Amino acid sequence: MIELSGVEIGLLTTAALLTSSLAAVIGQGGGLMLFALLALYFDAPLLIAFHAVVQLFSNASRAVFAMPHINWRLILPIILGTLIGAALVTPFVAQFNWHWVEALMGAYILYLIWGGRFFVAFKLPKPMFSIGLIQGSLGMILGATGPLGNALLFAKGLKKDAIIASNAVIMSVSHASKIVLFTLLNVSLWPNLPLLALLSTSAILGSYLGNKIRHHLSEKVFRILFEFIITILALRMIAAVVFKA
Repeated sequence: MIELSGVEIGLLTTAALLTSSLAAVIGQGGGLMLFALLALYFDAPLLIAFHAVVQLFSNASRAVFAMPHINWRLILPIILGTLIGAALVTPFVAQFNWHWVEALMGAYILYLIWGGRFFVAFKLPKPMFSIGLIQGSLGMILGATGPLGNALLFAKGLKKDAIIASNAVIMSVSHASKIVLFTLLNVSLWPNLPLLALLSTSAILGSYLGNKIRHHLSEKVFRILFEFIITILALRMIAAVVFKA
């Protein structure tokens, strides 16, 4: 069980609220921010499993609040790929060298957002299923992979509510699968159940507030903010690997 002071618990609870709100407004960034903060108190693999529980509640509530906008036709192949990818990679988590994977994911996100404007179009075979496969596999290691699905949905031309609602479903499935698979790997979350419940409740409240705020955001402003934030996140992924090399 992680021992935290009252101030630290208050900090994490507030962070869960604010990051979940951000994700509900822009669709991304919140999960990575919370992951970075939790990394100060938890070590992997408990870090990834703990983060997955809070993000499951954040994403699932976000999907519920925007349910009419979910594009099931697009996301079902991604969900299938996510489940298969997570299951396939689990037995080999400890053996893989993932050093450059995060940078490659960041580069691909940049391509999805900007590549079509400057380069010849490139498509993965069965792109929706392939992205799910990649996202499910990497999620077991990197923890927060939401920008990958977001970038693809954005490239498909979905509107703000559809992007956020659809990726919330994808990430709910991804986080749920991580919880199940890390439990099978004997990662126990029960000792931290009170803290998990507190942060998860805060994340749900954040989803509700962010959903209300998003309705006042124009499509044009959303797309500008979306492109800016996802580009920063992708560059951060690349820089984190390059400067550790």
